[in-house]
Amino acid sequence: DIPVCADGCVHGVCKSPGNCVCDKGFAGEICDVSTDCGKHGYFKGTQQELMDRGMSRRAVERELKKGKCRCEEGWEGGLCDLAICKEVR
Repeated sequence: DIPVCADGCVHGVCKSPGNCVCDKGFAGEICDVSTDCGKHGYFKGTQQELMDRGMSRRAVERELKKGKCRCEEGWEGGLCDLAICKEVR
């Protein structure tokens, strides 16, 4: 039998009923949250990392939906792709 995920797995594979395994670069219950933060940033945590910290599945989903990247020093923006220019005097 092929497992069925009622809401599907947008960027992943259904491994058992209601259990999606997400492709690299995606997270969330149905693998619909991009974790891409460009070359100068990283995503604040994967679904498993957040759950390992003791967060409930609902709390993890809310956190992932925020989709915040942490940027390296000197970079900003949703994908950490905007250089922060410092004024030279």
